[in-house]
Amino acid sequence: MRFIPTFVKALASASVLSSVALPAAGRALVQHHEPRALLDVCAAIDLNAIVNLLPLGIDLGAIAGLDICLCLSALPLSITADVHLQALVNLLGLADVNALLNLLINTGPGSKHCKYPPGATPICQTNDPCGFQCPFPLKKEGDQCVCAPPYSECNGKCGLFPKGCGSSSVPRSKRDLKMLLSARGGPTTLEEALATCKTGESVCGSNAKPGWECINTQKNLESCGGCAVPNPFESAAPGVDCATIRDVSSVQCTRAPARC
Repeated sequence: MRFIPTFVKALASASVLSSVALPAAGRALVQHHEPRALLDVCAAIDLNAIVNLLPLGIDLGAIAGLDICLCLSALPLSITADVHLQALVNLLGLADVNALLNLLINTGPGSKHCKYPPGATPICQTNDPCGFQCPFPLKKEGDQCVCAPPYSECNGKCGLFPKGCGSSSVPRSKRDLKMLLSARGGPTTLEEALATCKTGESVCGSNAKPGWECINTQKNLESCGGCAVPNPFESAAPGVDCATIRDVSSVQCTRAPARC
């Protein structure tokens, strides 16, 4: 029976196709590599809203009532990577699920037009659809990424400059920083520990000494979306151990937002 896809396409054609055409956002997303602010449209979505858009008698089962956060720029990749949305794909098909989510993101009550600072990584959360993470060592302050102490800005770069800022000054290398921190007995703050991590990594807790480690929570199966074990410096948003999910043939951790 094909009445579901036909219904979805008819529903979507009235508003989704026209609302997706966001010229400013589209250009910014295509040119995201340029040093300018990013634009996107994001929304916290109650999957029960999809039930209200479908013909009577369509049961979404266990996914009904779940809350998710999605951005237009993440579609359709986030659909194929999300275990819960896969249940919708099996019922309606990828094209129709994509159309429904476009409709809800653009017109739902939680829809937000998001603007991110240059270099920031968007992090869509149900309580903050326009959330973002600043590239290290920049720190989030309000809607901006700033170079905050103990780091300083020199020649357009944010880093540690032990010899002061000159025309040839360069930030201290991670290797030198690790040696310095080791001589002091190790990092004492989250900022110091984070300074030893690679780009895109977070400081998470560890059962082995020194009690923390650098993990990419956008890709790590055992700490997906956040640290499965909080770091010893401050509480961190919990992640998901994708490897423990049952009744699925395979799992992966994907970004925007990070989920199994």
